[in-house]
Amino acid sequence: RIKSVDGDSLSSKPNVRCITLPCDEPTCTIGNDLCVDHVFEKGKSAGIKEGWRVVCINGENVETPGQAREAFRTAYAMSDSVEVFFELTTPKDEKGKSAR
Repeated sequence: RIKSVDGDSLSSKPNVRCITLPCDEPTCTIGNDLCVDHVFEKGKSAGIKEGWRVVCINGENVETPGQAREAFRTAYAMSDSVEVFFELTTPKDEKGKSAR
């Protein structure tokens, strides 16, 4: 299990947050860029924000949508919750510039 990006521990990065999510309720949807597209009520209460990027699921680094799907499937089959590391990003407006 890898919990590092560029050789640094994920938990030591100021722009990365770990959130433990329940497997029994939807919390958010993830796009092909691994960024959160939509947050459901359960996800909002957990603190998830639109635009955040998934970088690690239950200790497995993910770089593609396929890797993320497989990591979520494995987590859902093995436990009642899943530990997800999100890279915190600023939402973009329709022109691609950071929203203020």
